[in-house]
Amino acid sequence: MALYDASVSPGLGMVAEYDASGIPVVGELAPGQTATFTKVTRAVTFSACGESENAQGNARISFDGGTTAYVFGVTNDTNSSANNAHRVEVKCKTITNPVEIPANPDQLNIQFIAELTNIDAEKCLDWNFADFCSITGP
Repeated sequence: MALYDASVSPGLGMVAEYDASGIPVVGELAPGQTATFTKVTRAVTFSACGESENAQGNARISFDGGTTAYVFGVTNDTNSSANNAHRVEVKCKTITNPVEIPANPDQLNIQFIAELTNIDAEKCLDWNFADFCSITGP
C-alpha cells in the first residue's frame, strides 16, 4: 500500500491537475484593470461588453502582463458574430484589459470566466514571451 506523502503538492508537471474541472471565477474588467488569480488558470472564456445593447468598439485582453494584446470587439450589426465568447486554453496568473495607446473612448469592458486549476500561482513561471516567439520581417 502506498503511503501518503504530504510534501507532494499540485504542480505544473502533474497531469491530473489539468484534467480536473476548473474552479470558476467570473468577473468584468474595465480598460486598465487586471485580474490576479491565486491559482493558475486552465482556460479563460471572455467577451466584450458595453453600457448598452448598441455598444460598439474594441476590447483587449493580455495574459500575464504580455506586451501584446488580443483585440476583439462588437458591432451593432445584427448579422455580426463578433460578440461571441472566445475561449482560450492558457496557463496564466493574470489577465489584463490594457488601455489602448492612444486612449480610445470606445474601448469596451471584458467579461470573463476563468477556470482555475489547483496549482498555486507562485508555482507558475514568470514567462518571458521573447523566449518563445519572435516575429521578423516587413
